[in-house]
Amino acid sequence: MKKTDDETLVAAMRKLARDIRSDDGIAQAAIREAAERIHDQSMALRVVATWARCDGSSPSPRHKAMKDIAEHCERALVRKQVRTK
Repeated sequence: MKKTDDETLVAAMRKLARDIRSDDGIAQAAIREAAERIHDQSMALRVVATWARCDGSSPSPRHKAMKDIAEHCERALVRKQVRTK
């Protein structure tokens, strides 16, 4: 069985969380949280993979990509902290 890429899986789970109906809302919340966790972990892995490819020399497109991804992950963590308060 071919595995779905993370972006497609996250998009499908977010749509499912919007469309599914349950009396207490637990199913929607669980699916939405799972989608966000997969998204956050995928972004974190991109940071690690990008970092591993960088050799520390002069700024390059890889360095910019790594910085952009790291900033995205940081924003995701802040959003997660705000939601749990």
